[in-house]
Amino acid sequence: MRKITLIATVLFLLLLNVRADEGMWIPYHIGRVIANMQAYGCKMTAEQIYSSEKPSIKDAIVHFGGFCTGEIVSSHGLVFTNHHCGYDAISTLSTKEKNYLDNGFWAGSFEEEIPAPGLSVSFLVYMNDVTDRVLNASDRSSEIKKIKDEATADNHYRADVKSYFFGNEYYLLVYETFTDIRLVGTPPQNIGKFGGDTDNWIWPRHTGDFSIFRIYASPDNNPAEYSSSNVPYKPKYFLPISLKGIQENDFAMIVGFPGRTTRYLTQAGIKSLALERYPERSKILKAKLAQWWSEMEKDVSVRLLLSGDYASYANSQKYYEGVMNAIKSSPCLAEKSKLEDAFMKWVNEDVNRKSQYGTVVSDLEQLYTENRELNNVIQYLAFGYSGVQISQLGESLAAIKESLSLKTPDQNALSQVIEGLNEEFGSYFQSFVKAADQKVFASMLRIVSQNLDKKYWVSCMTGKQLSKMKPSTGKDIYDMYAAYTYQNSILTDSTKLRKFMQKPSLAVLQKDPGVQYALDVNEMFGQYIGAVRAVNMKEEGLMKTYVKGLREFKSNQFFYPDANSTMRISYGQIKSYIPRDGVYYNWYTTQRGVLEKEIPGDPEFDVPTSFSQALRKGNFGKYADKNGDLPVGFICNLDITGGNSGSPVINGNGELIGLAFDGVWEGMVGDIYWEATKNRSIAVDIRYVMYVIEQMSGSQRIYNEVKIVL
Repeated sequence: MRKITLIATVLFLLLLNVRADEGMWIPYHIGRVIANMQAYGCKMTAEQIYSSEKPSIKDAIVHFGGFCTGEIVSSHGLVFTNHHCGYDAISTLSTKEKNYLDNGFWAGSFEEEIPAPGLSVSFLVYMNDVTDRVLNASDRSSEIKKIKDEATADNHYRADVKSYFFGNEYYLLVYETFTDIRLVGTPPQNIGKFGGDTDNWIWPRHTGDFSIFRIYASPDNNPAEYSSSNVPYKPKYFLPISLKGIQENDFAMIVGFPGRTTRYLTQAGIKSLALERYPERSKILKAKLAQWWSEMEKDVSVRLLLSGDYASYANSQKYYEGVMNAIKSSPCLAEKSKLEDAFMKWVNEDVNRKSQYGTVVSDLEQLYTENRELNNVIQYLAFGYSGVQISQLGESLAAIKESLSLKTPDQNALSQVIEGLNEEFGSYFQSFVKAADQKVFASMLRIVSQNLDKKYWVSCMTGKQLSKMKPSTGKDIYDMYAAYTYQNSILTDSTKLRKFMQKPSLAVLQKDPGVQYALDVNEMFGQYIGAVRAVNMKEEGLMKTYVKGLREFKSNQFFYPDANSTMRISYGQIKSYIPRDGVYYNWYTTQRGVLEKEIPGDPEFDVPTSFSQALRKGNFGKYADKNGDLPVGFICNLDITGGNSGSPVINGNGELIGLAFDGVWEGMVGDIYWEATKNRSIAVDIRYVMYVIEQMSGSQRIYNEVKIVL
């Protein structure tokens, strides 16, 4: 009987024709791969992982803030996620006097947990296949609205209908969203962000990348705005925490909300994205980050204010750089070329197939070629010109200018625009650092002048005022013009802008250099956005045809759709890897690496003194591995991307063993191509998380709340 079962399993795997470590699977279709998962060590059924009727693992997973993932780990709505996912909330709640970002924070009771305004989490309640309804509808937009309305009638849920496989399939997703989220605990960032940008995307890692929040609900356990009468949420399901330890080749799975992948791009599409657009984005962001950091390192208040955005931009910049680097040694382009050749051979063997798919690959290549210049300009518009904060009010200012330019201004319309500008006003200046934005402004003008044809320059770059500028010691004409602009603009002074809003004046708008810049950027967006949308729609249509053809070409294979910020399941094993010839990377790290990297006083590699001393003592108790060391991180061949940050890494019994937080440098091409030998996801070991909590909080509060499996 065992032999028959083994043969059946092997035949199933051959029929499935998909590697266990590749794929971001829709939970609705978990049944398609559950046998494969079980063959690799999963002890759960499909229904235990995803069910719309019974409590299941999916009910313990939240879309955290709309940009990360978190998991419920207690019956009182306790959420574990990454430190970098909570980073913006933590930095926003921090002040010089109560610097939670640098010093950490641990609530000693429910009453001490701190509300995090603007933060929310969403649960997936259920999802349904609505492909036939959408594709067969005469008016798809109306049908989609009808589907969502039906799903949210007489309840407090939110519904979305998402396109998969470039519009070949559609699914309804119904969510429950909670907005009263409170900070429970966070390690100081020299644990939570240990290694900083230097270690970002690099293995081996020693980062305690976690933070802890709690969901609060109304007394009847429903979503509610913040209130002192709210109580901890009672979840349908929560994950137990395993301290049993892990070994290489153990089964592991991740459930989360990956943001975006483009695995089905053609060779031409990959070249356009990774070899043409990414280099420009990286260059622009690198320049912006340098200017920001020059101000952040001067003042802790500025650092706290900009930390969240800085970390996000730095992560993006290194990502683009990593993809550009990884693609050079990856077989990605060669494999894509082989696939396209085989696909076209299959297409040309049949008249009907030829009529449907005969030119789709060449049409895509032509589209990318014809729009190379447009794509380049958009990089500088979206990341460069718009990367200057004073450009953010361009749309409102354009509406005010248009109204004031009329012979008889419409006072009602003008009042509405001013009211909208008043709403933007608070958030605009809340994150505005004049000195930092001035430096970014100069840097963006400089980088545009070096990389774009003059026909794409904003008017100030060819105007008389800039031409009058004289370089001085250490400053060029762009530095001088930036100083002039930020000295003379209402957009850099809250008092001046408020005064303008009380009495709008066309003359003020026309002579203000900052306003002129914002209007120019807004106008440039208007000039090119239509063309960009047309190109994107054409690409979407061609990709829909191409992917439809690919799925017919490989009809014996289950396909997974590209990530689109909806719940996915990936699975595989805990695995070491060989990044390059002669180098082997072990699958786990320990406290030894933390101490080896420690550099007292260094912003990236400092370790809190008390924590360093505890690590050196080596009494790790129940958190120790079989060698007596404290596990810190581990890697597995699970398929993740941005948005998966904070996702639970779960063992075959459905127990939490770690929190996913990164990928590896050599596998950076993973969003566009899966390379099984090098793609690895990095997780912080749950034993390290629990040890840090115990050591840094000095309390057993969290340990006593969660369910521990020994």
